[in-house]
Amino acid sequence: MTEILPNNTPDNKKDVVTKPLTPKEKAIALLKKYFPGMRHPAIKDDPDYVFKTVLKNLSNLPDDIDTNSTVESYIHGELYDLLMATGVGTQFASARAVPYRYKALFISFTRQLIEEYKCDGSSQIAVAEMAASAYVRAIKIQGEMVSMPSQIDLMTPESNRYYSILSKDLDRAERHFITAVGMLKHMNTPQVSVKINTQNAFIADKQQFNKIDDKNNEAK
Repeated sequence: MTEILPNNTPDNKKDVVTKPLTPKEKAIALLKKYFPGMRHPAIKDDPDYVFKTVLKNLSNLPDDIDTNSTVESYIHGELYDLLMATGVGTQFASARAVPYRYKALFISFTRQLIEEYKCDGSSQIAVAEMAASAYVRAIKIQGEMVSMPSQIDLMTPESNRYYSILSKDLDRAERHFITAVGMLKHMNTPQVSVKINTQNAFIADKQQFNKIDDKNNEAK
């Protein structure tokens, strides 16, 4: 960073006083010099960098090779970064947090929620993924509870404590699911702006609001 200070010399020149850069500022300046499009220090994780690198490497492939097999092999090697860079919508990132046997259910239910609630924005899709994740978690916990011994003589203090933990986790997963679905409904509800000029107002359930035509009012 520089600061310009006036100089009282006859030719009206100015002296430039340079403040020393901090180590952090030096590092960022160096990175920007070699990577002008840098958005954050972890440049290899920047989606733009991932896409540009893949396109650059594909364009440099020789002409005398089997293009299809080579491209397929290369894309498969970069598949993780590519899917992560695409953001929400593919359910790739969120599905990694779901056990293998429930992945198909999670992806299917997420897409059903996206279709049901007409999720267009990335935030709506993310909420749909969270709702599906909570639902799968509840199903998984219920399966674990069913597999536990139900006969009293087979139950132990340890199994009782574990059952109690599962019950709390199940309740938490169900609440997360209900909250996420409620948020999806709220995000699809049209916003209503109401202006009431009164000191006391009581609005009941299923209240109906009628638009008043100001011109007709003035005529009356």
